[in-house]
Amino acid sequence: MWSFFSKIIDKQGGISFLLGIVLGVLATLIFVQTDYYSRLFPKKVNIETSAPPVTNENAMSFVDLTGAWILVNTVEGANDSKYDNLILKFKMYLRQDKSNLKGTIVKFMEGNDSIPESRQTTIDLKGQIEGYSAIVSYKEKGKAGAFEWTYNEKSKKLEGYFTSEVAVSTGTSVAHRRKD
Repeated sequence: MWSFFSKIIDKQGGISFLLGIVLGVLATLIFVQTDYYSRLFPKKVNIETSAPPVTNENAMSFVDLTGAWILVNTVEGANDSKYDNLILKFKMYLRQDKSNLKGTIVKFMEGNDSIPESRQTTIDLKGQIEGYSAIVSYKEKGKAGAFEWTYNEKSKKLEGYFTSEVAVSTGTSVAHRRKD
């Protein structure tokens, strides 16, 4: 095999040609792997911590997210394919104090199935809002998760995505205000 490379080196003018081939192959492998993983796992939020505190709150303007919402998460990727495209619906209650956001969510539907009240659990939310963007973290049965939303002023919805250690899942997340 070395004789094959030595012939290439002699014909093409030295070691720089062989080094160029090796570097080109490495760069291609890195690009393909990065592209594959970025499609498999979309942008993720640091699910261990909430967003850093916003400074100079008096100069910022915030949309008021306080109130009751219906939250719909659609699983787009998980470590188990049975969760792919699963739709989860939650009742969400948010309380906002300037840039701080706290609240709860209660899952009431999984797919087309209602969850009986006796099996519904409350999950606490904690996060930050800056302008029209919010990052919110939570723990569900000891597993960390996070939402990253942007408030759409035209549709009056929170739109974004979620990440969760439960089934190592990610997907879209949309919430609209409840009318009760």
